[in-house]
Amino acid sequence: MKKFLSLILAVMLCLSFGATAFAAEYAETGNESIDEIVQDKTDSIATDGQFGSQENGTVSPLTYTNTYFWKHKNVSKGTQTEGGWNLLYSGAPASADGEIDAISASVSYTHTFSGSFATGIKRTVELELGYSFGHSVSHSISRSSRALKKGEYVKGYYKKTYEVTEIDQTQYVIRRGWKNSQYFEQTYATGQTKTATAKKSILPKIKLEYYGGSRARSADKLIREEYYDFIDGEYVLVSEKEF
Repeated sequence: MKKFLSLILAVMLCLSFGATAFAAEYAETGNESIDEIVQDKTDSIATDGQFGSQENGTVSPLTYTNTYFWKHKNVSKGTQTEGGWNLLYSGAPASADGEIDAISASVSYTHTFSGSFATGIKRTVELELGYSFGHSVSHSISRSSRALKKGEYVKGYYKKTYEVTEIDQTQYVIRRGWKNSQYFEQTYATGQTKTATAKKSILPKIKLEYYGGSRARSADKLIREEYYDFIDGEYVLVSEKEF
């Protein structure tokens, strides 16, 4: 009887070692041949297991190993601005009616994100979106004013603008094992989730302010504002205000 129990325990240990070794090998190599679900954005793998316990001289017929992984999807959220208006350019008063002031400048700000990533997903998302968080991007801005009257001048401002993507992350587990001598495999969500928001630095929104009144700038008055968005390769006037 003791020899028989020893044989059963040896078989159970072999099965448990094999299942654990299999999961560990998958975690190290990233082998994507396990099944279709694991192939779909399998970013982080961890394993644990529970094996039969000896009670009243018998061995429980349940043996399984859990393999955890994260799946994610990227959801576009359009564009958004951040912070206030930053002075970009301040021109000189026009010396005659009809002059046009050309604004040309460069600004830099970085790709960034907020929220949290599960292990391994951050780099995957960077590859999918085509940019790296923390990388600074230089943007060249060019825009001409409307025709100025004598004594008028223009100031240019920019506001940081980002293309926003939400990354929704869900943890899953694959449970593989044996119960009552039957092999089983189940995949289901664990209920663990994470969310991150990626922000890609793009050409900023700009504002032009027109001033006039006298050559003494302290006495000049704001007479007009123009707002521009970068659309289809050029800055387009989207709103304006007269004072």
